[in-house]
Amino acid sequence: MTTSNAQATSGLGALSGSRPQAFIGHGVGGGGGFPVIRERMHIVTRDGAGRSRALETVDECNRLCGERKWPTTRVWEPVAGSFNELVLETDFPDLAAYADIHNQMDDDTNWQIIIKPLIDAMLIEHSQRELLSLHDDRD
Repeated sequence: MTTSNAQATSGLGALSGSRPQAFIGHGVGGGGGFPVIRERMHIVTRDGAGRSRALETVDECNRLCGERKWPTTRVWEPVAGSFNELVLETDFPDLAAYADIHNQMDDDTNWQIIIKPLIDAMLIEHSQRELLSLHDDRD
């Protein structure tokens, strides 16, 4: 699924659990315990400067997420693969929390201002979003 500008604007919600083995992490986000819903965004930036802006923007977004008590985002960088690709992961306890937090982000003027440099740095047509559900049958 390709991410549109409108989806990307609210898409960097909060990004814990198992980590993909082929990625190098840039910081840790999320809360304790097992997440149930993980939003994963694969973004490709226009160039190296866009990549730097994207990483700075994620840091700013995470600060605001901390203030708002929203989950924070973890950034992974593929060890091999596309140039200027970042993988942003945010974990939510359930779909209701995912929807609620994204609605809050959509209505938050500060969020919209802070996220804009990331949207501007992305090649939207090469970026995508996944919404994953944890399957944990250890109970």
